[in-house]
Amino acid sequence: MELTQSILRTDDDSDHHVGDAELMLLSKRVESIEGIPFTSQEMCNRFKLEEARTLRTLADVVRTLYIEKRRERVVAKASDELQGRKSPRTLGSSLLWKGKIDGIGIMG
Repeated sequence: MELTQSILRTDDDSDHHVGDAELMLLSKRVESIEGIPFTSQEMCNRFKLEEARTLRTLADVVRTLYIEKRRERVVAKASDELQGRKSPRTLGSSLLWKGKIDGIGIMG
């Protein structure tokens, strides 16, 4: 993933310790990339839970967050589509297309 590679290229030493100031700077840069499905705050919060606060760990956190958030969006989209099919407006549409309800003709 290009994103994680760009994080790792910020320093020659991938095991470089990432302090709070550097984390904030990197998180703002990551958040500014179009299509990133998480906020800088989410990234910082997740990273601060890590025992080893290195660039390599930060890259792993970014990769994990990206995957999790993309999956959440897919599930949410599928849920919205499913709810859209069962909305009050469309609930009886399959019956209407058949032209009858319980054997009673409704079209003429």
